[in-house]
Amino acid sequence: SILPTSFSVTSDGQTLTLDGDYFLGASASSFIGAYSSIIINNSTGATRTATLDGAGHTVYFPYNMVSSTFQFTGDGVVLTVQNVTFQGYNPAAVSYASANAKIIFGDNTKLILDKDISILYTDKTLTCSGNVLLDGQNLTLTASGDSALSMQGAGKTLTIKNTILKPQ
Repeated sequence: SILPTSFSVTSDGQTLTLDGDYFLGASASSFIGAYSSIIINNSTGATRTATLDGAGHTVYFPYNMVSSTFQFTGDGVVLTVQNVTFQGYNPAAVSYASANAKIIFGDNTKLILDKDISILYTDKTLTCSGNVLLDGQNLTLTASGDSALSMQGAGKTLTIKNTILKPQ
């Protein structure tokens, strides 16, 4: 079956659920689940909160594509992702149309790198509100001071393994 590539956020607290693995940056005709991007849209006129529940699935980010792979369009959405693996995650692949939009990584989220990445701006801050695993696969994460990583909530853990951390 064809998976949706655009999700509309129409009310606060809405949950969006993935029904399968997503292969971003690929031609949709190459295989099922291959899409150029995932779009999170909010055209309600106000910032909304939503949850993207991966239901144990994986979103594969392309190695060579860096912009607009995971897009926020319209008004701001504060999106908490949970129960999902972001394979090849790169903050540069996320684009925001509003300063009020951001991703918060919630429980059971795995971020697996497939190349060196940099988190240099506050709009690309890696914000965690759940138990999150960052596996660098022996690659480098360059971070800009205290604006690169942020934890929200008590009793939550960001586990960083196999990662070379480099200050900017």
